[in-house]
Amino acid sequence: MLFLDVASLVDETKNVRGGNPVLFPSPGPLAGDKFTRDGRSGSMKQHGFARQRAWSVVTKTPREVVLELASDDATRAQYPWDFIARLRYALDGTKLTVATTIENKSTTPMPFALGFHPYF
Repeated sequence: MLFLDVASLVDETKNVRGGNPVLFPSPGPLAGDKFTRDGRSGSMKQHGFARQRAWSVVTKTPREVVLELASDDATRAQYPWDFIARLRYALDGTKLTVATTIENKSTTPMPFALGFHPYF
């Protein structure tokens, strides 16, 4: 069972504590919340921005859902690469499978890391 601190969910000034946030494109802390890579630079808080963004539902069945997060002006302001991130959650009996696909839509290599932060 996943834990959710409802008080942190309703207060937009706080980080949500609970669930299973997606940590992308940078799960760990960046020195000074900034980075430079191959002449590109950006700034983001620890754990990246994916956990705070709305994901689109691509497909949904009673046993499976596919979610998508695509780059936009707000993500490019922090992370100057174009991407599509997809998460597929599927139930098979009592087993949950999570599959992740990160697609680089830029013309140059795209550095990223991925993580999850489950609260049990």
